[in-house]
Amino acid sequence: MTLLADDSQFELIQQLLQKPAAAEPGLLLRAEPITMRSGNRIDLHGIDLLGRPCLFGMFLELDAQAYDWLLEVITSFRDGLEGADPIYQRGREPRLFVLSHALRLEDYSRLRFFAESISIRAFRIAKLTTSWQLRLAYPEPEPGLSQPWLECIEEKDRDFIQRMLAAAGRGGVKIALQGGPWPMNLVNSEGPFASLHSSESGLLMSVPTQDEKYTILDLNLPLDRDLAIDSVLRHRRTEEISL
Repeated sequence: MTLLADDSQFELIQQLLQKPAAAEPGLLLRAEPITMRSGNRIDLHGIDLLGRPCLFGMFLELDAQAYDWLLEVITSFRDGLEGADPIYQRGREPRLFVLSHALRLEDYSRLRFFAESISIRAFRIAKLTTSWQLRLAYPEPEPGLSQPWLECIEEKDRDFIQRMLAAAGRGGVKIALQGGPWPMNLVNSEGPFASLHSSESGLLMSVPTQDEKYTILDLNLPLDRDLAIDSVLRHRRTEEISL
């Protein structure tokens, strides 16, 4: 398996532990390895806002062994072989975060295949001078003009999202939605700063607090909707977004 070198993976894991929002705002991560039955390991994992396992794989490239790893992780969690730790409220609903230096055309086809049965995200990674850069590669960084996910939610929620994005775009300041269909990240020129989730009870949003932690807003509540829009307005940036 073409894994990152140990020192590179350690640096990347430490960076993500310090700033999980680089992958998705609101994630809670820990670097306590999970060893699967084959001996393969998951070196970074945690939970999202809805309590689903978020499992990270870090590779130089996605070769045959990397896809074997992905398949083993998917089946181990979905079949209940892993994920029994009490931290995982929804252990059989894993989400995969795949980080790789290179993604080929055939990788996108395979990722789409996996996405039919599991939530999966892929990031291109690059080592900068003092840090690692993550760029969402799959799903497409920006949703297209056709947004079927928006049509599948309640009208009140759809109206709110459109109102929030309209507020974000005033004055030509750009904030984008990334990901899709769910969860969605709200991204400015500095990267993701909030995440939007669809739960059984309605929309939830993870937004940053003043001490750089995150709080959960219930968008069924008028006050929380106001707080969500306020957070978006405070995180507008005039620079162009680099996707």
